[in-house]
Amino acid sequence: MAGVGGGALLVLAFACHWLVRRSLRPLGEIEQTAQAIAGGDLSRRVPERDSRTEMGQLGAALNGMLAQIERAVGSGRRRRRRRGSRRRTPGARPTTPGTRRS
Repeated sequence: MAGVGGGALLVLAFACHWLVRRSLRPLGEIEQTAQAIAGGDLSRRVPERDSRTEMGQLGAALNGMLAQIERAVGSGRRRRRRRGSRRRTPGARPTTPGTRRS
């Protein structure tokens, strides 16, 4: 009888382990995506999941945030390129806002 109870306990432990690992898999995918973004790949997105689950809602929120960051970084780069392409008049001194030339 103890062997049957021990076997059932072992099967239950394996099933619980499998279920927990399966339910945490989306967090691993989010972690991999975050590492790629931290490495400079702003085009990466979290895989879409069922929006009725907390993981799906978290993924959608992260993807929205990433899209805004990508747009902000892109517009900043475009601004710097435009600024860098302007020609300066020879002898002109750059001024900071709020100061006057003498």
